[in-house]
Amino acid sequence: MSPLLSPRPRCCPRSDVAVCPLPGSVYCPRCERALCCPCALLDTAHAPFRDLRAESHRRQEELRSLRRDLRLLRGSFEAALARLRGEAERREERRQRLRERVQASAERLQQLVRREAEELQALLEARPEPGRSGLAEELRGAEGTLLRAWRRPRGWPRGWGATAASRS
Repeated sequence: MSPLLSPRPRCCPRSDVAVCPLPGSVYCPRCERALCCPCALLDTAHAPFRDLRAESHRRQEELRSLRRDLRLLRGSFEAALARLRGEAERREERRQRLRERVQASAERLQQLVRREAEELQALLEARPEPGRSGLAEELRGAEGTLLRAWRRPRGWPRGWGATAASRS
């Protein structure tokens, strides 16, 4: 089998060989890569090493822990979001009820003001004004005189009723 078609993973960055001759079993935490044993032994810049399987298990456990934490955080976030949406709905309902109460109060006040205005207008009309009754009496008298003057008896001179009306 050709080395290029080998199922072995690429690993060593400084290796002259395109595919590692041996499966990587050493992990370098500094460059975060798997190395084959010959490259790890020859290149001292990669020390200290870790076992690749142990590092893989450690990272898988770290991912599981992160997933659990993420699920918990997501659940907490969704609960908080639902709580906030509920609170927003309750506030909007309260706001709508308050708006309706304010509208009803404004309408009641308008009706009250209208009634008060009508009552005051009626009181003003019914209230005798000083001199008003005397004026009304005088006006009625003048109207009566005028009417009598224009209804002159037959046989009286024509201009007599007119002059009598102009004198009074």
